[in-house]
Amino acid sequence: ANNQRPAAAEPAGCLAMEGAPEDAPERAVTPPLRGFCHECGIEVVPAELPDECFECPLCHEACVECPYESFEHWQGTWIVTFENGFMNRLTIDEHGLASFGAGNSEQLLWAPHEHEGFLLRLGERNHLRLESGGTLALRHALPNGQVNHGRGQRSVAVPGGALTSVVGNLVDVMGNLAEAGTTQGDEP
Repeated sequence: ANNQRPAAAEPAGCLAMEGAPEDAPERAVTPPLRGFCHECGIEVVPAELPDECFECPLCHEACVECPYESFEHWQGTWIVTFENGFMNRLTIDEHGLASFGAGNSEQLLWAPHEHEGFLLRLGERNHLRLESGGTLALRHALPNGQVNHGRGQRSVAVPGGALTSVVGNLVDVMGNLAEAGTTQGDEP
C-alpha cells in the first residue's frame, strides 16, 4: 500500500514531500528529515515550511528535495587514509550498501545528529560526511573509545576497472600489513 499524498501544484522553487499521509499517527520520536539542497549541492537536514516546501539551513532557499533517498553522491570506491596511517578501501553502491575492503556490506543510515557534521552512519562505529572538493571524511570509534579520523578520495575509474582493482588490492594489502604491524589489534 503506497500512502503518498497526491501531487499538488507546487510554488516556484518548492519541491514536494512524498511520504506519510496527513492522518498518520504521530510518533514519539521522528527521525530528522534527509534532504538534498539543489542550490548548495549537498545533503542537509531541512526545515519544513508551512507550504510543504523545505528550506536549506545553509542558503535558506526553498530548494530542498525531501525526502531524499539517493546515495548517488556517496556511491563509488573510496581510498580512505586514517590519521594513524591505516588505509582501507570503502565501497558504496547505489542503494547505500557499503563495505570496507572485502568485508560484509552494511546499509548506510541517515544519522545527522549522532556526531556533529557527520550525516551517515555505517555500522556501529563509523560516521561519514562529504566535503567540498569531493573528499569523504570518516569518523571511526575504536573499541577503547578513542576516535580515529580518516579522509577518502574516490578511486580513479578506468575502462574495465583495471586500475581500480589494482589500487583496491594494493590498499587491501597495505591495510593487512598495517593491521599485522599493530600490537594492540585496533581497527582503523
